[in-house]
Amino acid sequence: MAYNKVNILKNGDGAGCATPKLPNIIVINADDIKTEPTRTVGDPTMVGDFELNTGAKALTIYATPSSIEMLEEPSGEADARGVKLGVAFEHPGNHLDIKAFVEVYMNTGVVLMVKEGCGSATPRTHVVGSKCNPLFMSFETTNNKEATKRKLTFKQEIADKFLAGEYSGTEIPLVESTQGEGA
Repeated sequence: MAYNKVNILKNGDGAGCATPKLPNIIVINADDIKTEPTRTVGDPTMVGDFELNTGAKALTIYATPSSIEMLEEPSGEADARGVKLGVAFEHPGNHLDIKAFVEVYMNTGVVLMVKEGCGSATPRTHVVGSKCNPLFMSFETTNNKEATKRKLTFKQEIADKFLAGEYSGTEIPLVESTQGEGA
């Protein structure tokens, strides 16, 4: 669908209020994606579904809801402008599950799904990154008298022409929950 010029009006009272995000962020290893929805510039709606490789599953990671940030960093010069997308959030604690995740995923490209609209009649799922332009993680650890937590920041390394996509396709398969220390 080509871009349809419309007037951009205020979309209601409280339009600038923070939008609560659901605390479980979905992490998809980019190498596990067989096919992904398509996009066109000017239409953030994703068309189609994610299909993962046989046996592949995404995982969820708990994020302190008030810490979740959707990031957009403009990048590039004239005629080559784009945006580097990202997601940053804090995860409480220093349990084995989060330590293992950080070790394994610090050099792994991922696509993240962030859901917002808790209690809303129109919840939204934002997809950040793509198979061909995934996000990569950096992290900070706090382990002192004030707090024990990790701040995880996932960002694209290459500027893209797309902002975060709006996904309404089928749910992707997830790793089953465990009752371990970090569950």
